[in-house]
Amino acid sequence: MKKGLFNIMRFFAALGVLVLQWGCQQPAGGDAGEEQNVTLSINRPSDGATVAQVDTIEVNASGQFRKLEIYVDSILVKTFFTAPFNYRWLAGYWADGGTHTIRAVARNDDGNVVGSDEIRVTIPNTVAITPELVSPIQNRILTNPDVVEFSWEATEEAKEYRFQLAVDEQFQRLKTQQVLTETRVALPIPDAGVYYWRVRAIHQSGQSGPWSVPFAVEIRRVVTATLSSIQALVFDKRCAIPNCHVGEYAAQGLDLSRGNSYDHLVYVYSFEVPSMYLVEPYASSRSYLITKLEGGDSLQGAQMPLSGEKLSQSVIDSIKKWIDIGAPNN
Repeated sequence: MKKGLFNIMRFFAALGVLVLQWGCQQPAGGDAGEEQNVTLSINRPSDGATVAQVDTIEVNASGQFRKLEIYVDSILVKTFFTAPFNYRWLAGYWADGGTHTIRAVARNDDGNVVGSDEIRVTIPNTVAITPELVSPIQNRILTNPDVVEFSWEATEEAKEYRFQLAVDEQFQRLKTQQVLTETRVALPIPDAGVYYWRVRAIHQSGQSGPWSVPFAVEIRRVVTATLSSIQALVFDKRCAIPNCHVGEYAAQGLDLSRGNSYDHLVYVYSFEVPSMYLVEPYASSRSYLITKLEGGDSLQGAQMPLSGEKLSQSVIDSIKKWIDIGAPNN
């Protein structure tokens, strides 16, 4: 009898320990706000304030919780596990002249949440954090570049950058748009014209900052006395096109496509005037190619190019010069 009573007492004693242990291991309350008495308030900036480019968010917190988070416009910008809860905030990433919200949230291990009152602040356009564009400088003119390298200064707390290149100042007609982790990008730009480029930084939180002021760059394509230049700017664009001087059925058997033009021009007799070479090195005046481009009494058939505007005299002069220096395969 005594032994049975003793076992019953041991059972209730063990049960009491388990209950005590369970109570100690619980997060401080199913409702973190009521049972832990967690209170949160944002001391800085004040509600309704106009903030600077770089400001501080200060949170006052009491009670027990696992971590404290700060949100700007519902975007998580900072997580704290210990006090003090002061965050150096690059507000210029949000600068748009509008109103933005800040809120602090405390969480325990079970996901119970206590939030502060939401405050609203204004961030002027004038405090925007934007990348500083470096190269090409504003209104730079580049002649015959193989590639154009665009670069800008790194922006504090940027995880990446969005780059845009367009043919209009409103960036409605984009040539390319890229997200980059580096502060430079090299691009081939084959066509002449004025281009506009800009960059925006993307904050570590994912917030995209305002666009930089656009820079303009002008690409000029000038034909020089080299076959590669003549090929790229004349033959490729005006001659080696469908139903013209390209491929197996090229007009008059003259294929001016890349890799074929030299062998079809230099010391090759003209189809229309068999007594003349299309290109006679060192003698542009006796080269029938120049006659076809420039016109004259010895011209047979139509002046070339057949469609569109005729070549400018400066372009023809460059082709003449190429011939007169020996028509090298350069």
